[in-house]
Amino acid sequence: MPELIGQTLSHYRITAALGAGGMGEVYRATDSNLGRDVAIKVLPPEVAQDEERLARFRREAHLLASLNHPNIAAIYGLEEANGKPFLALELVEGEDLKQRLARGAIPVDEALEIAEQIALGLEEAHAKGIVHRDLKPANVKLAPDGKVKVLDFGLAKAWAGDAAEGGSSSSALSQSPTLAHTGTAAGLILGTAAYMSPEQARGKPVDKRADVWAFGVLLWEMLTGRALFAGDTVTDVIAAVVTREPDLDALPAATPPAVRRLITRCLWKDPRRRLPDIGAARLELQTVQRICAIPSTGNAGADWSKQGTILFSAGGLSGRIYSVAATGGEARPLTALDASRGENHHHVPQFLPDGRRFLFLIGATQEENSGLYLASLEAPAERRQVARGWRRYAYADGHLPVARGGTLFAQPFDAKRAKLSGEPVAIASSVASWIENAAIGWFGVSPGGTLASLSGQRMTGMEQLAWLDRKGGQIRTVGAPGKYAQFTVSPDERNVALEIGDAAGEIDLWVMDLARGVASRVTTTPGYEGNPVWSPDGRSLAFNATRDKGVELHRKGLRASDPETVLTDSPDEDYPEDWSRDGRTLLFKRRSAENAESLWALPLTGGGDAVPVVNTGFPVDEPQLSPDGAWLAYISRESGRDEVYVEPFRRDGERVRVSTNGGGQPKWRGDGKELFYTTPDSRLVVVAVRTVGDRLGVDLPTDLFVIPGIRGTIYDDYAVSADGQRFLVKLPVEENRKPQLHIVTNWTSLLQ
Repeated sequence: MPELIGQTLSHYRITAALGAGGMGEVYRATDSNLGRDVAIKVLPPEVAQDEERLARFRREAHLLASLNHPNIAAIYGLEEANGKPFLALELVEGEDLKQRLARGAIPVDEALEIAEQIALGLEEAHAKGIVHRDLKPANVKLAPDGKVKVLDFGLAKAWAGDAAEGGSSSSALSQSPTLAHTGTAAGLILGTAAYMSPEQARGKPVDKRADVWAFGVLLWEMLTGRALFAGDTVTDVIAAVVTREPDLDALPAATPPAVRRLITRCLWKDPRRRLPDIGAARLELQTVQRICAIPSTGNAGADWSKQGTILFSAGGLSGRIYSVAATGGEARPLTALDASRGENHHHVPQFLPDGRRFLFLIGATQEENSGLYLASLEAPAERRQVARGWRRYAYADGHLPVARGGTLFAQPFDAKRAKLSGEPVAIASSVASWIENAAIGWFGVSPGGTLASLSGQRMTGMEQLAWLDRKGGQIRTVGAPGKYAQFTVSPDERNVALEIGDAAGEIDLWVMDLARGVASRVTTTPGYEGNPVWSPDGRSLAFNATRDKGVELHRKGLRASDPETVLTDSPDEDYPEDWSRDGRTLLFKRRSAENAESLWALPLTGGGDAVPVVNTGFPVDEPQLSPDGAWLAYISRESGRDEVYVEPFRRDGERVRVSTNGGGQPKWRGDGKELFYTTPDSRLVVVAVRTVGDRLGVDLPTDLFVIPGIRGTIYDDYAVSADGQRFLVKLPVEENRKPQLHIVTNWTSLLQ
């Protein structure tokens, strides 16, 4: 292989050897035209000297070059130089799955994530009529950033030609790259024969179900760490493929039942009984270990009883407590918000030792009704207040620890009588709290007497606003560090509207001058005001306000003395999201009492009622109008996780999914030529968009940089300048004190 190192093929300079296989030698090279590193696969003489096969390879390469997906290694083209035909391929750094499996089994969660990404790549190819035919661990690359890439897509057909579609067994096996021949039977590659489907091994016609089979083999091997079909000779391996049933008992005990069923359905030897589509496998993976669907976006605590019941809060300002069996099922509403008491959310459920009664927090606009309550599974409506004030408690060993002002206190609690007694005793200091609410301390206690708590300046939620460039480089900071939540920049880019929390956990809106860094208060009413949206003229804000009636949609000028106007009168919860550039329409999300979510448009001129614009039946959020008002970007959870979509606004037309592997917080560039969004792993990405007739053309996303502290898909944790060149973000404040985890055993001895 070293013979080509240092040489130049066309405009590719060969720099290193990467490997060799039945379909040629692979090198690392630099593309001098585009200034990027690529992989070069030099085809072997039996292809280069066979005009018919070379022509077939060229036709297939053109088809395969149409695949454009983040989980598929791209084929840039088939070229020739110095009499050597070669493929220019995307260079994927990292180890392949074969190398990873050499170290043993892969943990279940990691294996399922890898499998899901493989399925996404296969699904894209199958949708275009392309079957891989040679899926194996060596053809799956694991990039350092966690991205999984499938290599050599569809080259098996290009290599074997018609034999890959059927014909005699001998001709199929002799030409298949899975059994790449080197002149003698001893040179046959055993490893890849183990991933052939039974019909492929018999030389019968092959379709996408052969990839489903190989996918099932890969998943089994990732979970077990060993080959499913093995033998000393090719004949032995193929005999095992055709006759031996997979050993499901070899799967680790932690393998979810749904995964066992999925592997079984992928590995039926009769393709007519096999799972017919890899998309179905992807959907199965996206629901594994899923106990139930969360009724609405977000969560606010959960607990699991020894008796097998799970309690959880759906989160948000309308969260309430749900119960579900640990074995899975449909979540059942357990508590209901009492509007007469000003209740707006129930959070952080925790079982008491008997497994029937539980503690939870009630947030209410009537301050005396906020606090810690006790109820039971049998009678959840019959609840008793244990402590006033909205603060996070954690029951353990007959006490209720709670953080106040950075100090952790514990007070005796009689679980049978549900009463506090005695005086609180300090058991830890310098306890950090949640960025958005100082009433939620970062600590945990175990029934066995172990206490864990976090300390450190960063964990107290102090953050610095800063402008970054498209590479993530800092341009300048804005204002002083503070406890900032959501924010949005004014249309003229002179001010930023911010949610700022106080020590009591109240959230108010402030406006900060971006040039001077000076902030002025906008709202002063007790409660929660959030989700600020600027009017196009920059003179007022729309926001949601928690009041006695629930979550309302309000509008207010920028001075604290300006009056507030209620924009909607609905028993549901309304959250503003965007304001059209012409000032005529306000977009908002509506959440019903049943936690159903839909997107609405409210006319602000000419009168008229709000009308729904998106109602998929799945959780939706973050609607953002393009600058020309023609397109609506938003997120929907219909695929099982939040993804970014764009569709025509108030007109018929094609909807386009923009994100490829989860996304949220979409925002348009000022001229509408780019759409930005965040990924589940906190990356900011950009997608070029263009109008093509009555359709929207969308490119693949390009990574920009990681935004630290992104909280999810449904918040406003960054803002983009109109020219798309600067981004306002929150940077954690790093001081001398680093976050530290403190562990105390037998913490109850501190009470004596």
